[in-house]
Amino acid sequence: MSDVIRMHAVGGPAVLVAEQETLGSPAPGQVKIRQEAIGVNFLDTMFRSGTFGVSLPFVNGVEGAGEIIEVGSDVGGFQPGDRVAYFFAPGAYAQERIMDTAPLVTLPQDVPTQLAAGLLTKG
Repeated sequence: MSDVIRMHAVGGPAVLVAEQETLGSPAPGQVKIRQEAIGVNFLDTMFRSGTFGVSLPFVNGVEGAGEIIEVGSDVGGFQPGDRVAYFFAPGAYAQERIMDTAPLVTLPQDVPTQLAAGLLTKG
C-alpha cells in the first residue's frame, strides 16, 4: 500500500484527502518511483481551487524526486536504483507513483533529492 493525497472535488485545502492505494507494475515505457521529496507550488493551489480544470479524482503536485524501484518493458536509460527527478508531471502528492519516463532526468550524486524536487519547476 502507498499513501497518496487525492482530491475528489475542487475547493479549499480540505478537499485534499489522505488515502491509500495499491500500485501495480509499470506498463511499457513507465517506471515506478519511491518519492523522497516533492515540490509544492502555487500552481498546485490553482488545480485544487478549480482555476485550472482537472479530471477528478486528481493527485496534485507537478514535481518530485526519488528512486526508481521498478521499470516496465521497453524502458531504456533507466533501471531500479536510479535517482531521478521530474517536473510538469501531475501526481506528485504520493509516496510512490507510476509514470512515463519522458519527464524524468537522472540526478547526479552531488544533487540532493530535496533540492531537485523543489528546483525544476522554478528553475
